[in-house]
Amino acid sequence: PPKEEIIVELELAPLQKKYYRAFLDGNRQFLTSNVNPRNTPNLINIFMQLRKVCNHPFLVKGAEDNETSDTMPFDKYMDVFINS
Repeated sequence: PPKEEIIVELELAPLQKKYYRAFLDGNRQFLTSNVNPRNTPNLINIFMQLRKVCNHPFLVKGAEDNETSDTMPFDKYMDVFINS
């Protein structure tokens, strides 16, 4: 059968919008806050970073660390989950 392509247009999630805007504006302060210096996103290839943000914001280096830094550690979370 012939290949069929379906395009579904969606709006970016709030977290994706936040990172997308930070890359477009070159906001290094936002992108490097609460992130290990070795794990900072590269601003040289902006288009590749924007593509990553559109697919999933945690594909950007340091985004997951930045967004989950105030959550409980996984081991503790699993203990609470199992004991509940």
